Amino acid sequence: MRSLLFSLLLLGPLATFARAQDSAPSAQELLNKLVTSLKTENYAGDFTWEFGSRVESFRLVHTVIDAKETEKLYRLTGSEIEFLRSSPSATCGTLGGRLLAGGELSSSDGQHFGVNDNYRMSVVGSDRIAGRPAWLVNILPMDEDRYGVLLAVDQGNGLLLRLVVFDAQKRSGLERLQFVSMTSGIDPNTYVSGVKNEKPLIEVTPQQCVGDRVSLASASHWKPTWLPSGYVMTNSSYSDDDGYMETYTDGLSSFSLFVRPTPAGAGGGYGRIERHFDMRGAALRLISFLPLEQDPVLVTVVGEIPLQTAQKISRSVRRVAVDPPPPEH
Repeated sequence: MRSLLFSLLLLGPLATFARAQDSAPSAQELLNKLVTSLKTENYAGDFTWEFGSRVESFRLVHTVIDAKETEKLYRLTGSEIEFLRSSPSATCGTLGGRLLAGGELSSSDGQHFGVNDNYRMSVVGSDRIAGRPAWLVNILPMDEDRYGVLLAVDQGNGLLLRLVVFDAQKRSGLERLQFVSMTSGIDPNTYVSGVKNEKPLIEVTPQQCVGDRVSLASASHWKPTWLPSGYVMTNSSYSDDDGYMETYTDGLSSFSLFVRPTPAGAGGGYGRIERHFDMRGAALRLISFLPLEQDPVLVTVVGEIPLQTAQKISRSVRRVAVDPPPPEH
């Protein structure tokens, strides 16, 4: 009996895989539905986030009321924190979402961007997660400058049930997000999350809505002269604390580049150019000091990219001329 059970456990996933190959939608069809469902469905669920030896738990509640999208993320382990993200419209298309859904964007300088130019996507089977059947979508990068991911997409509503991020060698997982419960089709006006709203609230700035063309401008005098192919700027800002900030995405991953001018001679004690880096799952922070002639700067790269990619971006930062904004009429 024990031998028979062991054989069934081994053959079960293979049989599921064989059936999935015959009836699964294409990877791009699943990603199209995923992008739409994440913004338009009313749903709630608990998930775990695993990275290294740590496991944290969260509750996510996503609602759309009068076409306005709201997403609340409650931390269930450790310190009590609530994150809130809202968008004026559930039909607001973000640049990353449009790229992931298979759209190709054109920038003002004539460049074209698309996820299919840098990743190979395929449906590799099916699984059952949080009691729900899911298609498994493997997304592998075509170079060493970005990570690969394995997505589990709900076969019914198209929502994300699992995400695994692999290292640059595509051998081991850096982090895993997996739902342990999921309820879709909730009534957004009456749903009770079961979590008290007395914890510190952190509002997350929503991504900008975009069309089919990218025309974002930045006032930064420092630019990376090298970027991985397919990455396009989505946002830029300036603050006295952080300096100039620009955010880039290829539709699947993103990173932010912070450049802060420092007084001449301030970096003398840093020694090496790479001053410090740390990682939390797939998320990396690299802090570097660049003694650029008369313009020394502190460069910080934060995002879901390999260390060697962040290093190349950081080392490529140079001062550039910035066109003044057009006069106001």
